[in-house]
Amino acid sequence: MLDFQAIIKRSTQTDSIGHIISFFMLTWLLSGVFKFPIFNLGTCLVLYAALTELGQLYLGFRNGEISDFLADVFGIALFMMIKWLRIVFLTKEQP
Repeated sequence: MLDFQAIIKRSTQTDSIGHIISFFMLTWLLSGVFKFPIFNLGTCLVLYAALTELGQLYLGFRNGEISDFLADVFGIALFMMIKWLRIVFLTKEQP
């Protein structure tokens, strides 16, 4: 017998991981290729994530979810934290 709750939970976790990875990669791409300032980029991408989830509320075949937005923000923040740590710990001081 199928356990529908387990299937829904598993697909939700997979969806959240997809959101984290996609926004991490988007932040990486925009930061690396276009060299946007990281704070401005993070702010714009958080607003973009919010607007995409808000827009999905009005689509008949999609639904905007706060968990998707939080996963997007986590992906953005993860990249920003890694970049910041890399700058702090790998930048050598010049005498």
